[in-house]
Amino acid sequence: MKRYTLYILLLFLFSTFNLKAQNTGYLGKHIILSLEGTFSGTSNILKLHKKQFWLKYGGSAEFIVAKRLGLGFSILRSSPTHMKFNYEDYCYNYSGYDVASNTYSIDLYLYNNKITAPIGKFMRFQISYFDNRISNLYANGILKKGVDPYSCPEYNTNLYHNWNIGTNLFYGKRRILYDVLDISYGFQLGITLFNGILSSELNIFSSDVSTIDNINTQVRNGNFFSYVIALKVNIGFVL
Repeated sequence: MKRYTLYILLLFLFSTFNLKAQNTGYLGKHIILSLEGTFSGTSNILKLHKKQFWLKYGGSAEFIVAKRLGLGFSILRSSPTHMKFNYEDYCYNYSGYDVASNTYSIDLYLYNNKITAPIGKFMRFQISYFDNRISNLYANGILKKGVDPYSCPEYNTNLYHNWNIGTNLFYGKRRILYDVLDISYGFQLGITLFNGILSSELNIFSSDVSTIDNINTQVRNGNFFSYVIALKVNIGFVL
């Protein structure tokens, strides 16, 4: 009888230890790795910005750290976007350039209080850093009339770089299929720090850009309009 009592006691202690040691999450799984894509755009109907569309793609990692809480990071790259704005120096007129932007984010996930993470509805709060690059800034210049081409500067590179930061709130819903396949979708509302909306550097109703400073602002305007409202889809795996 004492032997059976000992077995029951050991089984109870082992079960208790096992429950405490197990992380919260979907069937004990607590890491989500996924491919991520966003779509956003503006319309020239409002005349706030020329008609433009952005497709961004990348990946994210999320770690379930509590019953309704996740932490993670994500990286998105935009397809090069052609900016159809005029700009100039004292020798050349330029008609446009291509902007590529990488977005690096730190993510906080908050799940519905009725469901254990990571299933169902959730909100994701992000802090993002934008790395913006133009690879063909001086590649399409047309010489101005009456200008001696030999007096014009020779640019060592067509590369131009600036940065931006922002924050957004994403409202999403996640489904898990076959206990391993993760699918989530939703939309985000965001704001960036540097743009023509929050400063007087550039009149955003204008279609012309005449200085490098205005190019700097126009690129950051692109960050704003691609970030302020966006649709997002993630497909990945629960580990």
